[in-house]
Amino acid sequence: MDHWQNTAFHPDPFTGSVSPSFGLPFVGPGTAVDLGLATAKSAGLDNLFEDSFSGTTATSNSNWPLLRSEKLKLDRSMSMIEPSLVRGLIDGYYFPILHSLYPVVDRSQVEFHVPQIKHLPLKKQLFVGLTAAIAAAHQGRGDPSMGATALSLRTWADDLIPSVLAQQDDDSLQTMILLIFYELIDPRRKLIWYLLGLTCRMCVRLRWHREDESVVSSTAEQDLANHLARYPSPWRRRLFRIVYEWERLVCVALQRPSIFSHDLVDMSFVSEVSGCTSTSSNTSILRTLHTELALRQKIRDCSTDACMLDCQFVSFVHENVPPPSPPGSEGGSVTSDILWLTIYLTTQYTWVHSSIHEQYKIQWTDKILRAAMSRISALFAAQRGGRIVSIWLSTIEVFTVGTTILDILLRQRQRRRDAAATATATAKFTDASLDRQWSQSLRRASSLLAGFSELWEGARVYRDVFDAVSDRVFAELEA
Repeated sequence: MDHWQNTAFHPDPFTGSVSPSFGLPFVGPGTAVDLGLATAKSAGLDNLFEDSFSGTTATSNSNWPLLRSEKLKLDRSMSMIEPSLVRGLIDGYYFPILHSLYPVVDRSQVEFHVPQIKHLPLKKQLFVGLTAAIAAAHQGRGDPSMGATALSLRTWADDLIPSVLAQQDDDSLQTMILLIFYELIDPRRKLIWYLLGLTCRMCVRLRWHREDESVVSSTAEQDLANHLARYPSPWRRRLFRIVYEWERLVCVALQRPSIFSHDLVDMSFVSEVSGCTSTSSNTSILRTLHTELALRQKIRDCSTDACMLDCQFVSFVHENVPPPSPPGSEGGSVTSDILWLTIYLTTQYTWVHSSIHEQYKIQWTDKILRAAMSRISALFAAQRGGRIVSIWLSTIEVFTVGTTILDILLRQRQRRRDAAATATATAKFTDASLDRQWSQSLRRASSLLAGFSELWEGARVYRDVFDAVSDRVFAELEA
């Protein structure tokens, strides 16, 4: 795909390996990895990473989930793929199953009634090919024979991409969104960070991120005057919701700064679009992800001197973060759970230590534990219902959320030990009624990671590390 990446937009591409603070060749999000290592050490597994992956280097042929550009060499011919198969993938799989999750294409854009796909206009060929590839990649999780079809369709589309992207208009953005959707399902090309950066900058340039779309940048005005594609406002707003959600979810998982700063996006764009009932269009998840940005800024602004009298971060949490969902809830991702988990990840190891901060850490522990169990429950239900789109994002989330539960349990154990050693009373760290629920959540997390590792090779390291720490924690708590 190198031949079409040189466009008018030049985001900094993701270079691949992330170097975590502990210096091991573990490629992944810094916070998830650092949390995993810290929890492993708390459980007495100091050498877990070295023992499990000795001799592995960041450049070796290993199972590390690298997110770096890698060209796949496949037959670009469409001669082996019948139009009837393509039509079946779109009408029989994409629209009834995937479109309800992320409506990235309108049916009119992929309808065709010609005997050969090559007889379609170039743009429609591309949209049809990519949509069918997305459907085949997702269906391939249960039917391995569809995997080759997905890769053939996706590789064939590479030759059509340059002409559409060269226009730098709404059709170009539509193409990028389809490419990202495929990448979320099948991450082997390792282009997700590059594609998201490119797409988000295109959104800003074409003013998709603002409710007031009457003002377009000067370059875009000139382009649009040359009769380039401009979608109806409801289409642009629907598609931008999806881009915003994807970008924020990836940033949360990889612990990277968002291209869309908290004040860049006009959040009035989250008003419902007529006829759009997908999960991605739901106002709650978008506002939650928007609030998550503000949370991170508040913790960055937090300082010991200022917080001694009036902690703005604590005030923000009390005013803007509702209670977590019940642990047994399977209502999906549209909750405040992600906010409570962000609070834990951003404060546990980096928050300045003062008496007021320690007080709130303890007070919030039950809420964070409930949020973690709720997320595991929602992900477990989504996997059983076939609603997981991105295996690698879900792997990172399950690992992080499950390890958060383990970390809380280990801290609870240490507090009890410290209290016993000093013969002092200590408040309950967590509600006793949660014991059975966290046990079920950890087993569900282990089951999810085991399932994900069958679908994505990179998930195996997360599965193995989590199971090793989880087994040790169970053994110690039952002793």
